[in-house]
Amino acid sequence: MLRNEELGAYRNVRVAKYASPAEETKYGITKLDAALAYIEAKLGAPLAHPPLPVAFDRLRIGKHRVLLENARREEVEAATRELSKSAKKPTSSDERAAVASFAKHPALKSVRVRVRAGLVTFTGVPAASMAAFRKALGTIDWGRGK
Repeated sequence: MLRNEELGAYRNVRVAKYASPAEETKYGITKLDAALAYIEAKLGAPLAHPPLPVAFDRLRIGKHRVLLENARREEVEAATRELSKSAKKPTSSDERAAVASFAKHPALKSVRVRVRAGLVTFTGVPAASMAAFRKALGTIDWGRGK
């Protein structure tokens, strides 16, 4: 667990990576950090490195699609919690089997699996962990639930 000083430093570095000094002045660091968390919850994955530009002036928050400029930090955090609650859980037996197989490998715990219309999609597979990914794929008993 990070201490308050460490958390503040982490937040400052994270915001500096994605926001300009003008945006930091306009929105504030805590609101921008909350906006970055919202974007990650919306994407279902951490923001990519190296950082992609974020159009904070066009970012809309929550169901009512309020511009970030007009949203309070608390509203951004509430919208993030709402997205986190509704995050998709594996629904098919194939998805559950794949998630269980990937969970055995620390580098593959964040891999997402979707099975739709007989097609399997994987996202978030680290390039450095392809050998472990191939090995984990070999242990999955596909088609158990059919």
